[in-house]
Amino acid sequence: MPSFQKISLIAAAAVAIFTAGCAQPSASSSAVTESEPKAVTGKPGASVQFSHKLRAPVSAGETGTIDFTIVENYEGGGLWLQATGDAGLNVLSGAAPVRYEMYSISKHNWSVVFSADSDGIYYLNVLATVEPDGGFKSSRAYAVRIAVGDVSAAAPGKTNGAISQSPEGDPEIILEAEETIKE
Repeated sequence: MPSFQKISLIAAAAVAIFTAGCAQPSASSSAVTESEPKAVTGKPGASVQFSHKLRAPVSAGETGTIDFTIVENYEGGGLWLQATGDAGLNVLSGAAPVRYEMYSISKHNWSVVFSADSDGIYYLNVLATVEPDGGFKSSRAYAVRIAVGDVSAAAPGKTNGAISQSPEGDPEIILEAEETIKE
């Protein structure tokens, strides 16, 4: 065989071996892939889900009712619910903690009665705390936006703020804040 044919044959064999080696994962790379932990994307806190419905629109000075449905995923223990309102929203029922048993029922119905003295946007905050049998206490928070009366005629400070643009062109809402530094 001429030497040119031998060199071509050797070069073709080397390319085939190199290509086959690249296609197969090495032992060290598969070991690294198997030992990497899987990402957990669950939200920490109590395994509780909320839904709500406002019974009817509410005007300033009137009482309103929000009906909540709370679904928990526990086999036993206690579920505590408590509602608070932001400034100007009066919680008439639901402010005191209420306990539900989590043994045979995983869906609980709860109503909160509220009122507001003036038109505006308010938030009703709900805190659910679970004390499962043989487990650790954990909590989940939920907030409901409530429009009372004519929101467009609301007193200043009763709306969420105006949307403006940042110097970079992104939408932003600037809200007032108060900072307290403790030493």
